[in-house]
This record gives sequence, structure tokens and C-alpha cells, in this order.
Amino acid sequence: MKDDDRSKSGGSGEWAVAEDGDAERPTLIRVRTDLNPASLRIRWPNRLAVVWRYPLEGPEGQRGLPTGAQQGAMAQLEDALTLGLEGRGVGS
Repeated sequence: MKDDDRSKSGGSGEWAVAEDGDAERPTLIRVRTDLNPASLRIRWPNRLAVVWRYPLEGPEGQRGLPTGAQQGAMAQLEDALTLGLEGRGVGS
């Protein structure tokens, strides 16, 4: 699967998607498959993995997705992390 969206951190790339779970707890995992760990350590020696567990609410939650408010909170966290890390030269 190709992701043609350009992002600040790496642009387009190869992605794999895995789905599991059940109607009550659906799971969707999206992973970059084209990243070479050895070369990444040189370019990005500091990496951060964030896991955000959210309650399944409303019609979005019935499909395993965060609500608009939850997405807004996630975007705020991403913006704060980007500002804090890039300001220190870690995430640029």
C-alpha cells in the first residue's frame, strides 16, 4: 500500500495494514515497511513510540475510530511533541 501524503518526518512510503479484534474491540495497525533500521539510527537516533488507548464512543467508536474530540486531543499532543522536540533539534 502506497501512502502519497507528504509529512514533515519522512514523506510518502510503503505501508502495511493489519486488522484484528472483534466488534467490541477492533484493532487496526498501520506500519511503515520500507524503513531500514540501520540507516534510521544514523538519521534519527532518537525515536519515540506513542500508544494512545481511547474509549470507543459514539458512531466512530462503533467502527473502532476515535471521536472528533479524541482526534483533536491526539493532534494537540502531536503538535506539542513536534514543537518541543524540533525546538531542541531532536525531531528535525
